[in-house]
Formats: sequence, structure tokens, C-alpha cells
Amino acid sequence: ASPMSEGFYNQDGTLQQSKVAALGRPFAPLISGHPKQWHFDASTRVFTLVFTVAEGRAGTTTIFAQRSFHYPSGVAVSIRPSGAASWVQTSENVIEVRHDARHSRSGGLELEVVLSPL
Repeated sequence: ASPMSEGFYNQDGTLQQSKVAALGRPFAPLISGHPKQWHFDASTRVFTLVFTVAEGRAGTTTIFAQRSFHYPSGVAVSIRPSGAASWVQTSENVIEVRHDARHSRSGGLELEVVLSPL
């Protein structure tokens, strides 16, 4: 393989850690609402997701957060507005953000979820 290989391994057989880490960045495959923005800062490993929840709707948003590359000591989760939703880590790499209908308001509720390394 050439040094510019599209594969995941270097010529010496070692894994291209930076390439795998970039492809394993946090993302939300399931958003219970309308996404407004999301961003991952690779230098700080902070992931921010902002979405609007429809009025009167409950739901669960799933966030994939690759622990081995980005959160080896664990992940801190912050949700704004405070008390509008809760979160649980359902597996090593998956965070679920759960909100119920009583927290939504007319016009929808905007939630901001921030993941950062411990």
C-alpha cells in the first residue's frame, strides 16, 4: 500500500489511529425532534447537539459517543434547559437523552445537549 492509502492501516500494519478517530466522532443517528445544529470539536472532544422537540411530544434521542477514542475516562453530559430531559448511558458508546411531553411548550422546546470528556 502507498503512504496515501485509503485503507485503515499503515505500511507496517499498524492502525491509522487518527483516521479511525475522525470517522468515529460523536453523532446522533436518532433525533427525537428537528435538528438545528451539531458540532464536534476534535481538539477538546466536546460534542454539541441542538434540536427542537415538537409541542406535546415525548421521545428519545440517541447519541453515539465512541469511548475508546474520544471519552476513555467517561463522558459528562449537560442538558439545557436544566430539568427538561434526562440521560442514560445504555452501552459503552451510546447515550440516550429522554424527554417527556410535560416539558414541551407552545411552539416546541429547544434542547441543547453537550458531551465532554471527564
